Amino acid sequence: MRMQLKKENKNIDLSIPAVRLGETEEVKYEAVKYEAVTTALRKAIRLNRAVQSSDGHWPTENAGPMFFTPPLIIILYISGAINTILTAEHKKELIRYIYLHQNDDGGWGFYIEGHSAMIGSALSYVALRLLGEGPDDGENGAMTKARKWILDNGGATGIPSWGKTYLSVLGVYEWAGCNPLPPEFWLFPSFLPYHPGSQKLVYLLFFEKLKFMRVAFSDSVFYSNILLPDLINRYFCN
Repeated sequence: MRMQLKKENKNIDLSIPAVRLGETEEVKYEAVKYEAVTTALRKAIRLNRAVQSSDGHWPTENAGPMFFTPPLIIILYISGAINTILTAEHKKELIRYIYLHQNDDGGWGFYIEGHSAMIGSALSYVALRLLGEGPDDGENGAMTKARKWILDNGGATGIPSWGKTYLSVLGVYEWAGCNPLPPEFWLFPSFLPYHPGSQKLVYLLFFEKLKFMRVAFSDSVFYSNILLPDLINRYFCN
């Protein structure tokens, strides 16, 4: 992404040579050292300008975990916005990204370099299907291998709590199979670490929002269940 932004902002000169101070050198108000510090600062400012988007913000990637992108795709799908927000090229690149991080055994890890795990595998498979990939698509039978890994390792019911919530929001898993998040937690004093307002429980709030989204969109004219029976049949059962 940084390389792309630098190309877009090619009018910014990034050719200033790097400046290094020795380990024993002190930064004092001396002409030579002052110039070195000023040059380093100028180089840093130009780099920050070069990676700034045209609308003013600084975009960045969060590309390590394999369980961040699928929930976004699930939300776009249930809200009927997936074809509005994602262009054909967006979908193409998302599909390519997910396939590139598929392990040789057919699964996906918790993060991009991890051994295959159910949360990465199940959510990546679902994301690919929602992006338009068929059950037997992918190079060298990638989708077939992915489904085989999931079924050989107990099926998607073995996914951790976060994954169960995402799949329930999509409608391919029963809410009864999720760990409950009782609203009475809000009655606890706010200084307790397990109060929902605590940063430690930020995911509780996120999951609750996901649940409300599922309720809000379940009867929407935009919500489509075309893929869901096929996902359930192929995905949870041998």
